[in-house]
Amino acid sequence: MISITELVESIIAEKSKVADAASKLGLKYMSFGRWGKDGKVTHKSIKGRLVAVTPHKPSVKTKSIVSQHSDKTIMKKRVGPQKGSNPGGTFVGTDGKKRYVKRYKNADQAAGEQLANTIYQALGFKTPNSLVYGDGKGITYASEIIPNTKELGYDYSKQQARKILHGFAADILVANWDVVGLENDNIVYQAGSDEPIRVDNGAAFLTRAQGAYKPAEVLNKVTEYEGFQDVNINPAYAELFKRAGYSEKEWNAEFKQQVNHITTLVKKFGSWDKFIEEFNRTHLSSNIPPKVFKSQKAILSMLNTRLKALQKLAK
Repeated sequence: MISITELVESIIAEKSKVADAASKLGLKYMSFGRWGKDGKVTHKSIKGRLVAVTPHKPSVKTKSIVSQHSDKTIMKKRVGPQKGSNPGGTFVGTDGKKRYVKRYKNADQAAGEQLANTIYQALGFKTPNSLVYGDGKGITYASEIIPNTKELGYDYSKQQARKILHGFAADILVANWDVVGLENDNIVYQAGSDEPIRVDNGAAFLTRAQGAYKPAEVLNKVTEYEGFQDVNINPAYAELFKRAGYSEKEWNAEFKQQVNHITTLVKKFGSWDKFIEEFNRTHLSSNIPPKVFKSQKAILSMLNTRLKALQKLAK
């Protein structure tokens, strides 16, 4: 029910010059000097004038400080063949760095892998140093070659399994469905180090490993908490738990520590929104397809709801 104050305001407004201007635009009075249509405020009455109001639209897109990479700078010379289903190969760039370059059909997959790498590294887990760039239409992902590496393979130890599982909560957070790899080849070790490196994170966030989108209904759920431990759903990941041999008490403490670590990271930035703003500024060049920034709204929702779910599970 409209109040007396609002009624008086509406009568005065309708007789004013502001009302005449608003009428020409098809606007309706929405109290307190506000005008709009379809329930949304579009204008305000300010000092007897009708002034358009630009609605606040929180955006994760910010001005990039990243160098404008291109095929000319990243793919100066081919030195290795294509691997996997995506077009690409190993190239040396003008900066002398050797990278494996993939041309993803789905721009969201390339940007998602780059974001996953960034989050993993922010949490202290190793991934390749990578970059993405666009040509206004598509997007290319390039990761620096890590020399002298060996794949996890099938003959790995309890200690190796536990070190990989230190990133269990992070794997769930970014919805990385292919952490270990079909042939245990997505985890590698550099010579002289026992730290696992997650080298292929293209199945993170919105997309599957082959680029198709994951079902929308699972994006904001942490089905991976049980799924990664189920041999019928993700046998390679479930084997990690089998070999790690955690007791229930050990695992509860470990998992809680992992979730607390993620929570601390978010607090450091203030929010996931601010984390991604910084990611866009420092990791995405300005020629990235606009589609990527629109899709980041879904990723923000994933990060927020998934962290809340992980925190609940860790209690």
